[in-house]
Amino acid sequence: MTKTHLSRNFRQRSFQAGRAARWLAGSFASICFASSANALIISDDVFTRNGGSFSNVPGTIAKAMAPLQEASYSPQFLAVGAIGGCTATWLGDTPDGASSVFLLAAHCVEEVVGGKITIGFSDWSGKMSAGGAGKFVLGPYRQTIPSGMGGASTDIALVTLPRVAPIFDKAGVAIPQPVLYDGSDELNEPVWFAGYGLWGTGTTGPNQAYAMDSTMRRAAAASQVTSIFESDFGIGASFNPKVAGDFGTRVASGDSGSAWWQQQDGQWVIVATTNGQGDTSSTGARVSKYVDWIRSIYPQARFSSDGYTVTAQQGVTTPNFALDAKVGTVAYVVPVQPKAIGPQSMIWAGNFKPSIIQVLGEEQTSHREGIINLKGQRDIGCGTGYFQEMNDAVSCYSNRSGPLVITYDPKDNPGLAPGTYLGSFKVVARGWHDTSYVRTIPMKINIVVK
Repeated sequence: MTKTHLSRNFRQRSFQAGRAARWLAGSFASICFASSANALIISDDVFTRNGGSFSNVPGTIAKAMAPLQEASYSPQFLAVGAIGGCTATWLGDTPDGASSVFLLAAHCVEEVVGGKITIGFSDWSGKMSAGGAGKFVLGPYRQTIPSGMGGASTDIALVTLPRVAPIFDKAGVAIPQPVLYDGSDELNEPVWFAGYGLWGTGTTGPNQAYAMDSTMRRAAAASQVTSIFESDFGIGASFNPKVAGDFGTRVASGDSGSAWWQQQDGQWVIVATTNGQGDTSSTGARVSKYVDWIRSIYPQARFSSDGYTVTAQQGVTTPNFALDAKVGTVAYVVPVQPKAIGPQSMIWAGNFKPSIIQVLGEEQTSHREGIINLKGQRDIGCGTGYFQEMNDAVSCYSNRSGPLVITYDPKDNPGLAPGTYLGSFKVVARGWHDTSYVRTIPMKINIVVK
């Protein structure tokens, strides 16, 4: 197809993996990401299920919290670290690599005068990754609180510190920037807390003596978002002090500033910063209401609406969106849009070959458009190398596997003029068996042709 014809055609043409109750007491190996539905301050029921005894809380709470400690080292929580007496989350480094930027609560730093601070950030391994003389910026409504808002909804800040070292995962690979949520579907969904707060049980409360070393108190687990308040800038999660279930955990002193995490559209995202807690709840500032402010301070922050970017060196592998559907598999289609063409209908065929997605990218120097051919494939869960067309819903045996893999290959793009091509398009994940499941996935290209 010629570019003229292609251009004409271009121009013509939810996390349901279960509630927090699924992560009740048990070993980390059997519960994957979030361990039991508890953390930090855990319900009495979960405390005893995990091996705790009320006749000796100080002597048994470490055993009861052990699965939660292990859960806090899951990949999605590795950006979380300790800062002063609070918890903070690394958002990324400045373009010059000299500084690191952290998200935390305003009340962790607001008593410092002048916006300058000297402090250190210790990562998940206990290593100092940033520290020294830095600066902080309070959220825009913190010092003059508008009518209808309050302490929880305004409790957000950004801190910039001199960078000491990258944050590496257990394999020695630098962790990716976490993603901030800029959508609006937090309510009634599971939420995970990860922080360094005091330990305790629902009826006995927190106790510093349970773990004197704050680095040993690192833990993570789940509750559920149950309220949006204070002009929609505040967010809350309920806690049942006695019974395990959807509301089996709350934050505690020391968790201030910690990120709240959800799975949205198949990826882990930060939805809030911890403000405080009551006997039956946790409260925070809702990140999605502060998107413009965060971008104004740190333009390099990643947001959920940014989607995924395909480069010449690295393709994209999405989460397994099939796990978000109620049942069965998913397939991926390219809906009608101005600057992309690809498979538009789902099939059930088992064809082991890639699909082709054609995207119009703009070369940044000449501003001319060029056709970029991408391969789109679906990983069907049969093992290494088993891929089929992106819109093919067949899976291997009974596996509900279905990550989308999109790659760029120079062999598919002969004659493409040198330059840097930028563009964007959308892919839609659709459920084959669960026909109500539809998720739009934003995609970008940044292809450098030498």
